Amino acid sequence: PEWANRIVEVIREEYRVLAEGGLDREELERTKEQVKGQVMLSLESTGSRLYRLAGFALHEEPFLSLDELLARLDAVTRDEIAELAAEFYAPARPFVLRLGPDSGARA
Repeated sequence: PEWANRIVEVIREEYRVLAEGGLDREELERTKEQVKGQVMLSLESTGSRLYRLAGFALHEEPFLSLDELLARLDAVTRDEIAELAAEFYAPARPFVLRLGPDSGARA
């Protein structure tokens, strides 16, 4: 709880940096590789594969093969990240949700 305000400020600053296009190419490429690795590891079990297939059906989304999904991840651009971050970074309408005992801290 004593770090809550600082954590909120750090998160807000990261959104601001991303929203202003501050993600460098190397960081984007590292992140893409990490996410692709996580996706591939997540498909190692039969249960995970079935869960993924059920998700496509449940959300009425077209099935994407692993190659298609990895290609989509590779296609993500810095501008798209900035646009998405700008949706969430809105200094005029801050929103913070805290779970846990009320310590009286304010963001």
